Amino acid sequence: ESSEERAEHLSNIVMNPGPDETQMYFTWYADVKKDGYVALAKYDTLVDGKMPENAVKQAAAVQKATDGNYNYKVTAENLEKGVKYAYQVVSGNYKSDIYSFTTGSGKTDFSFGFVADIQIVGSNNTKWADSLKKLVTNFPNQSFLLSAGDQINTNSSEVEYDHLPDLEQMRSLPFAPVVGNHDRNAIYQEHFTQPNLSEKYGITPGGADAYFVYNDVLFLLI
Repeated sequence: ESSEERAEHLSNIVMNPGPDETQMYFTWYADVKKDGYVALAKYDTLVDGKMPENAVKQAAAVQKATDGNYNYKVTAENLEKGVKYAYQVVSGNYKSDIYSFTTGSGKTDFSFGFVADIQIVGSNNTKWADSLKKLVTNFPNQSFLLSAGDQINTNSSEVEYDHLPDLEQMRSLPFAPVVGNHDRNAIYQEHFTQPNLSEKYGITPGGADAYFVYNDVLFLLI
């Protein structure tokens, strides 16, 4: 199956940082409701660019998404620190390309990207695509991307969500978003997973206050 064919069936692939370096959240959409999972392996164990037979498969929770597709979510656990991993998302017979990410080492030195008001309008993500490309090109060693809110313009627009993560750079860059006033809709939680989500503080239809730790630094998503 070609990359073009895969793209018709799998979309909105996003990584969100877990509570610490040993966890990562994966979310994606598919037009079928099938058994889904994320295949994970250390990057240096790939065989001719393919996943090894002993790749770990972590099962996805699947539910009907607001836009009529199916929403897949996985919490990858027990990740080793300071390791480059390869991953592939799978829904039934549909498989994504193989992408990669590197976990935090636990050391204090690291860098991350910071953006705010990405605010995709309609299907136009040209400025976002250009900005992200420059950010990754000029600073290639970022550990994750922190976004201070307003990922999209219209909080109920699935079209805008489709064009937010649909960039190659996002496949290898964990995305840590904060709920902005433009994000306050339940579908926010279909596209992203928030670490240590509060059940008491900052409650909105799109989520609440959250936090995660990376290399001994506490990040508060308020």
